[in-house]
Amino acid sequence: KAQVWPDKGCFPHTAGLIFNTTSGQLKNMRWVIGGTDTIPATQDTTQYTFNTIIDGMNTTGIEVSFLADDTSGCVVNKTAKVLVSSVVANFGTFPTYNCNNTDVSFFNTSTALKPVGSATFKWTINDTFEHTWPSGRYAFYQKGNYKFKLVVTDAAFGCKAEEEKMVTVGVKKLSPDFKVDKTKISCPPLVSTFTDNSTVENTSITNVLWRFGDGSASTEFSPVKNYFYPGSYDIVYKITDARGCSDSIRVPGKIFVGGPQGSPTSDKEKGCSPLTVNF
Repeated sequence: KAQVWPDKGCFPHTAGLIFNTTSGQLKNMRWVIGGTDTIPATQDTTQYTFNTIIDGMNTTGIEVSFLADDTSGCVVNKTAKVLVSSVVANFGTFPTYNCNNTDVSFFNTSTALKPVGSATFKWTINDTFEHTWPSGRYAFYQKGNYKFKLVVTDAAFGCKAEEEKMVTVGVKKLSPDFKVDKTKISCPPLVSTFTDNSTVENTSITNVLWRFGDGSASTEFSPVKNYFYPGSYDIVYKITDARGCSDSIRVPGKIFVGGPQGSPTSDKEKGCSPLTVNF
């Protein structure tokens, strides 16, 4: 009887190939592993390391055959099987930028078992967050470098493999700002050109809205505004990206137009015709 012991284990698996025989009865003794690798059987127990990935080696197993020639010229052929589990952990990530956070999807890409058998998964992010599904998603509110770790375990054999990666996470940023070429004048009119000076990360501005403080507005990216009346004007600038995320800034008194200011008055507001009014 041929025997492999231990008859199951984790890749690469080292085991003893065992065959007991009476000295002199057999010759040309050899082991054939997986139908391809042949080694001499010079002792009752031969140490062998299974270090080649073979499809099905954790389910149907790897066939190990003991072959020898007996004294009558017949070939002795005894077989045994060994189960070997190979787990290789690997994963990928993909970011989705939201308005106030970034969802990072993480997904198992392990070439885990040959063929894939029963596996369990354990994810950790910065050694705290834990997740046990093959894939998942985590929301980040600050950009930075985060440590992702995946441990894959063959539930049947207990074999483990792990993969650790540093993942750089960016968070969408919309910080509105603007510039104006002319902000004040001693008397009207004042002609000012407004331009965007915002800071954005992981997105782009698709729409803008300017409010000029006198009731007028514009959706142009670089509008030109005429101020015809003296006064102090607040500017409101709003930016929006393709997903509808937006932010705005308000700058009180950004525009100043000098000159006399007043409003007409009259001694009468109504009366019978003919009506004489003094302004």
